[in-house]
Amino acid sequence: MLYLAVAGMTGLAAFFYFVLPDDGKRDFLLLYGSVAYGIGMLWASSQIVSVRRRLHREPDRDRIASLLRSKINVTVESSPQVHFVDDAALDRAQRHLDGGGSMDEACAALDPRYRAMNGIVRSVFKKAVETALEHRKPRA
Repeated sequence: MLYLAVAGMTGLAAFFYFVLPDDGKRDFLLLYGSVAYGIGMLWASSQIVSVRRRLHREPDRDRIASLLRSKINVTVESSPQVHFVDDAALDRAQRHLDGGGSMDEACAALDPRYRAMNGIVRSVFKKAVETALEHRKPRA
């Protein structure tokens, strides 16, 4: 089919070259026609080479499978983080909150690494301290 397209484009180009009258419009048409013809021939030639290469080659199943796989590979590995908070530290945090301090300041007083934690770990730690303070038995 592509061979027929190449022959047809060549025949059409030859037809226009011999049939068009010899005037100023002919030069304009021949210039743009030859550019279009050249681009068409390059495209058709590349398609023919590509088709022939695919037809005469054994398909590589591993290559096909690798092309179908996702190009993004994300792995997330995190070691568990354990934070021990004793009753004395919770008492200090409660006194800090009772004195008008914020929960972030209380958490920073409990663990000096609090400010360096990433956002998710920081929010989990903060929620754990809040829960621990809410469920403590009131001291007499």
